[in-house]
Amino acid sequence: MPIQYGSWFLDLLNWAVDFWNQMMTTGAGILTQSPENASPGVWNVITGVNTSMQGIGYGLLVLFFLISLFKQTTNIKDFTLQGVFGYILRFLGGKIAIDYCMTIMSGIISITLDIIGVVDSSSSGIVLDSVPKNIADMANGLSAFDIGAQLPLWILSLIGVLVTCVCGVLFLICVYGRFFRVYIHIALAPIGLSAFGGEATASSGKRFLMSFISVCLEAAVIMLAVVICKGMIAGGGFSLPIINDTEVTTQLANYIMTNIFAMVLLCTLTFGVNRFTKEMFGGA
Repeated sequence: MPIQYGSWFLDLLNWAVDFWNQMMTTGAGILTQSPENASPGVWNVITGVNTSMQGIGYGLLVLFFLISLFKQTTNIKDFTLQGVFGYILRFLGGKIAIDYCMTIMSGIISITLDIIGVVDSSSSGIVLDSVPKNIADMANGLSAFDIGAQLPLWILSLIGVLVTCVCGVLFLICVYGRFFRVYIHIALAPIGLSAFGGEATASSGKRFLMSFISVCLEAAVIMLAVVICKGMIAGGGFSLPIINDTEVTTQLANYIMTNIFAMVLLCTLTFGVNRFTKEMFGGA
């Protein structure tokens, strides 16, 4: 017996698209904010921790400097005034880095936000379009079919809604997790930068800076991934092994599976963005 439920099916699809767009809009809003503006209360705590860590950073700076200096002067034949002068310059450079660590970190964040702004302004948006008219017409036309024939389609649509909710929430978790890593890097910056005080430990300071740069650039990579994924969905860039059939149920199923694939792909890329940026920019 035919049942009038086409509008219910369309409402379900529209709800899934709207929920996904809301998650993407919220995530993009977070990515385009500086850590200071995103949570002023947390920023005040982080800057306070950073200031407290400067004393420890200075202590480690002196320790690394003395270790490198003593290692150089154990053999009097290798002792040169030029070498000592180089160590002193290294020490002064480390001290300046600790003194102005907040300025250095803020500068890196500002450059990252400019990159994100370029990606955002160069794209056509990050939200998915509403359900296409031909898909909406097919969904409304489901009232002409028996409910038994449409049961697999309903199950697939419910799976699609579940995947949309899970992927949307996981996307936001990744975005907030990236902010946590930014805050932790800033709070512990004096300790990481103190490694520049010694020749043997300078590589650790470089790795710390590259790690912070890669964490900041995660936002740009995530934003770019969202833009690419949205563009491929809108432009039909996904080539899936779908069934070429003119049946309404088959075409609706293909539409749902394409969106599920895109959301899972984006979620997977977002989860791996930390490793991806470190491989790309050399962060430790």
